[in-house]
Order: sequence, then structure tokens, then C-alpha cells
Amino acid sequence: MVFGALMITAISITIHTCWESMANPLPDYPMPFDTRVQGNTALFGRCMGHTGEFAMALLLVPVTRNGLLVHTTGMPFERALAYHRALGRVSVFFITIHAIVWWCLWIHQGTIVQNGITFTGYYECLFGTENGGGGGNATIASATWAWVFIVLMTVAAIDVVRRKRFEWFYHVHQLYILVLPLAAWHSFVSGGFLVPFLMFTGLMFVADYVFRIFRVFSRRPNHVIFERKNGGVVRIAYSVKALGGSYTPGQYCFLCIPEVSVLQWHPFSISSAPDGKRGVVTHHIKNMGAGSWTDALHHRIPNVSWEASSSAANTLGTVLVDGPYGSPGVDIDKSGAIVLVCGGVGVTPLISFLVALHRGTLARGPLLQDVHFCWTVRDLHAISWFADELRAIADDKVGLSADGSRAVRFHLHLYCTKKHAPSETIQNTDLSLVSTTGGTREPLLANVADVYEDLETTTPAGGEGLATKLEIHAGRPDLPTLINGIVDGGPQSRGEVTSVWVCGPPRMVATVSAVAMARQTHIAYHEEIFAF
Repeated sequence: MVFGALMITAISITIHTCWESMANPLPDYPMPFDTRVQGNTALFGRCMGHTGEFAMALLLVPVTRNGLLVHTTGMPFERALAYHRALGRVSVFFITIHAIVWWCLWIHQGTIVQNGITFTGYYECLFGTENGGGGGNATIASATWAWVFIVLMTVAAIDVVRRKRFEWFYHVHQLYILVLPLAAWHSFVSGGFLVPFLMFTGLMFVADYVFRIFRVFSRRPNHVIFERKNGGVVRIAYSVKALGGSYTPGQYCFLCIPEVSVLQWHPFSISSAPDGKRGVVTHHIKNMGAGSWTDALHHRIPNVSWEASSSAANTLGTVLVDGPYGSPGVDIDKSGAIVLVCGGVGVTPLISFLVALHRGTLARGPLLQDVHFCWTVRDLHAISWFADELRAIADDKVGLSADGSRAVRFHLHLYCTKKHAPSETIQNTDLSLVSTTGGTREPLLANVADVYEDLETTTPAGGEGLATKLEIHAGRPDLPTLINGIVDGGPQSRGEVTSVWVCGPPRMVATVSAVAMARQTHIAYHEEIFAF
């Protein structure tokens, strides 16, 4: 991706340099040295500007969710966003160089005040007074404001800022509505080509937006259930008809809840597995802290206890759903074993994939023999989010293939990093608590025996009671040892690939990535990306 961006930039600079040299050649007759330097400086500044506008014109292509890039290459939308970010950096860099070059030239000429500083100049340029303060170009002020807005958008898009202050990033990024027309006006008057490019990419972007709005409102679910779960999680459930009747495990949707915010759309993984009988889609949304959209949603839901949630579910209102998007990160057909590694709420796309494999609603490849699911949680309340699904797998660790001819073994590796207080009880979950080292029992709850007595075996809809307790280890998993042991235990000896899929905190992702990179000939690696 970086190499491609550099190549595009190099080609663009070369083309623009040749174009500017032919379109605005310096006279052949002798010229003062200072005049020729100023002419070459202006030529360089224009080349930088054209390169920046070339990257800017392409910015809309990767963010078109149903556009050419997605359909022609098969690239998921969340992966295409990486190109949007790369093009954004290229655009900001060259536009800033373009501005600095012209500012330096104006300072040398003594015209910086008229061209770019005085408020009067801005007023005249913006409101159409002939020539304004821009030295013959009545759009310099608009370009300056566009650059200021671009800088604000760039700062808000920095990873640390975006993740901690997503709402601020989201709202600041809407400045593109002002940046594009201001930049296009300056480009058009200055002889650039941003306008024709934007007519093409902008038409695709607008057409995609109209298509999505039509699809969202034509599929709007009639009934939506909101449930407040343990661990600061809200569960949302609605009919699969909102997704056109089907979806693939591991996909995600953009959700808008008008009662929380009319304008904000946020991506959330689908946590349910496709089930033609029930036809229900679920999302588990974790509260990300005070002031966030998820916090506003969390506080709109009454505090309903887990055991009463099914009967006391609350209808908050409608949900607008745009999706599904994305594709599974595992090539099932070529995998001898699959390892799913997740932490906290990062479990949502992987639990959908795991349950679909176990139920047989997702076709299994001919080589697949083992599926390992490793989930690390901060406290035991999180296990209750998917207790029934996990206990169903623990009770039946061998799932038959879709045609019933071949078995696939399922292995659960569950870990909890928090030691709970003696007064705590974890309801609706059977827990067998063991330590990560040796066979010594290290309870995470001081009153484990009491919990066992109080628990009742839950029964999934249409199923029988499940007697198997979930075995949960204290502490964190040794992921390198776990993954290497799985690879060495079978797939490598059979000449098969082990697919590893991770979704969780950065530290966990980095650890798994390092293991995968060290054994890339035997591991097909995929990490979930939500850098929106």
C-alpha cells in the first residue's frame, strides 16, 4: 500500500512538472537571476498543488461503501479505508508544501499581507470583489480556509485522537463538505483539474449515498429489542430482514439510533450466527466511556438484570441499519485448523463465526479438523454475554460437517484476568474455575460452591439442558505457546495451513501478529480492523 502510494505520487509529480513546464514556460530571453528563481519556485508550488489535488480527488473512492473499488477487487470496505487514509496523508503533505512555497514567495515579494493575511483580503475574495487581496486570484482566501479545515481533520484523524474522542473525529471530519467546494473553486480558477475528477468520484459517492439511504429505509426493522447486559454492554436484536434476509459470520453493520443521535452512524460487528429458523440479528455494544455515543445509548436503557432481561426487554425505538459489510478473515477451504483469538468485546465477530461453524450453517472446508476459540475477559460477567452458545459447544465438542459425514473438533480456551470479590456471584453461567499453571485450583470466586448450588442449567430455545460447566482459567493465556502448539500438533505435519484470526486489544493483536509473522509459511493470519 505504501509502495503504491509512493508510485502514484512520483508519477503524478512527473506528469504535473511536464504539464506546468509546457503550459507556463519561462521566456527564452535572458532574465534576472531572482526573477528566474521566482518563476521556478512558482512552478514547483503549482506542481505540489496539482499533486495534492490529484490525491484529494481520489479520496472519495475508498469511502464509497458499494463502489468500484469494493466490487471490482472484492476488497472489504474496512480494508479500503486504509487507502483513504494513505491518500489523505499524501494530499495533506503536498497541499501544505504548496501553501508554504507560495507563502515564502509572497514574503520574498513583500505581498504576503495582501495575499493571505489581512481580513479585508479574505472578505473581498470570499464575496467576489474583483481581484480581492489575492493578487489576481480571487480564490486564495478560500484555499487558505480549506487548508485550515484540512489540518483540523488531519489532527482529529490521528489514531490516538480518533479512538479516544471518536465523536470529535466524526464531527470534525464533516468539514469535507466545505473543503471540497472551496478547494475545487481554487483549482478551477487556477487551471487545475480537481473539478472534473470530483465530478466523477463525487458522482459515485453521491450515488452510493442515495442507494444506501433508500436501502436503509426500505428495510427498516419494525421491532427492535434493546437489553442492558452485565459489564456495560447493550444487546440490540432485530429481524434479519433489515439485512436483506442474509449475512455472513464476521460481517458488521453501521447503526443509527435517532433517539440517541440523528446524524451519527457507528459500525458494530454482528454477534449472532446466521439461523434461518430464528432470523434474528444481534449486536453487543460496549460502553466506551463518558461522553461517547455508546455511553448515551447505555444510559437510555433501563438497568435490567440478566435473569430478567428476556422478559423485561425494552423497546427504545427504531434502528436504522446499513449493511452488512466485510467478509470473514479465514479461508476455510485451505485450513486444517482455525484459531480464533479475541479479548473483551472483540469477541463479537469471532463468536458469530464460531457458532456458525458449530451449527453447520457455515460450510466447512475439506481439510478442517480442529477449531480453537481463545477468549480473554477482564471479569466473569462478560462470559454471560454468550454463555448459552459456549456451553452448547462445551457440551458437544465434536460438530459434524454440513453433510454429517465428518467431524470437526471444537476447543474452548477461556481466561479471566480479574479475581472477583467473595460477595460476587455470576448468574446464568456454570463455571469450573482452574488456574493456568499446574493442576492446583485457584478460584476466581471465594464462594464458588455457593454459586454452583444457586445456578440452574439454562436451556436454549428448542434445546435440552446443558450439563457441561465452562472451564475458565485464571490469568492471561500464553498465546505464542498456544498457537505454536496447535500448528505443530497436526496441520503442519499434514502440510496444511492454520488460519489465525484475532480481534482484541492492541497488545493482544501485536502478540498474535508476531507469532504469525514468524511462521508465515504455516499460518494464514488475519486481524480485525475497525479504524473508522
